[in-house]
Amino acid sequence: MADGIPMVGPGRAPFSVSSNGVLAYWASVPGVTNELRWFRRDGAQAETAVSAAKYSGFSVAPDGRRLALSRWDNKGNRDIFMQDLASGAVSKVTFDGDSADPIWSGDGNRLAFASARGTPPNVYSRSASGGEIVRHTNSPLENYPTSWNVGGNVMVYQVVDPKTRSDIWYVDLKENAKPVPFLQTSASELEGKLSPDGKWIAFLSDESGVPELYIASFPSGETKRPISAGGISLDGPCLIHWRGDGKELFYVSGGQLMAASVRSTESSVEVGKPQKLFAIGSAEYSVTADGSRFLVPVTVPDKDAPPITVVLNWTALVNKK
Repeated sequence: MADGIPMVGPGRAPFSVSSNGVLAYWASVPGVTNELRWFRRDGAQAETAVSAAKYSGFSVAPDGRRLALSRWDNKGNRDIFMQDLASGAVSKVTFDGDSADPIWSGDGNRLAFASARGTPPNVYSRSASGGEIVRHTNSPLENYPTSWNVGGNVMVYQVVDPKTRSDIWYVDLKENAKPVPFLQTSASELEGKLSPDGKWIAFLSDESGVPELYIASFPSGETKRPISAGGISLDGPCLIHWRGDGKELFYVSGGQLMAASVRSTESSVEVGKPQKLFAIGSAEYSVTADGSRFLVPVTVPDKDAPPITVVLNWTALVNKK
């Protein structure tokens, strides 16, 4: 029916089909071309950090001097690169052609990422200075890293399970322990992000019937507080980020970048009323440790954007074959 359709992830390809005979597809790599630009807290744009490309996840290092990013090439492959934000120098981190969603360890020494490598995506890591790639999960389900504490011993990741939807798991790397679930319920739990001190975790859940942000003690989960009120308006993935000192949380709702103050002790936590910072225009972003600047993808015109091919009465093509 159509040739040259690229794979863009496990079981994923850029096509859509309807029961009334309409088929649409891209015969080349899909995606939106973006520049990564800096924004201040008031929404004022600063300089462009990274030139236009099709990105599949990016993260500013804790030291604010480096950027990890995954991007598509024109053959449908995506790999992770590390860029020095001052000099612009770029080094390649993965070479398998299907690695995405990089996150930094809290000390900035390692990068975790999801890679299919012939299986559903699992969690891997590599030193920021190079060296051997280490596999951390070995699951028949899709696993994506979401957080890695400052000490580097606890990694939090998301598991996509057809029985329980999305769940939050973690693994103690220092003790070489077996991965265990933090939240595994009939609700969908997403984006588990550890606080800088590792004592609290922020996450998204629809246990109330609508998506809400929560903060809970980690790893016990005994103390839990809602962050949002009345539900979050999702325009895409609800990425959560902590400020480097753990005193503020950032998230996106209804196209607005939100900030909520956090005060915590060993056993209690208080979250202030979320405040709007600016209209972000994207569900994806990263933030510097001091919370003063945000890296945001901004769509730019793509003169090489592939056309969408539309086929009518595709069922007749099936019958012919």
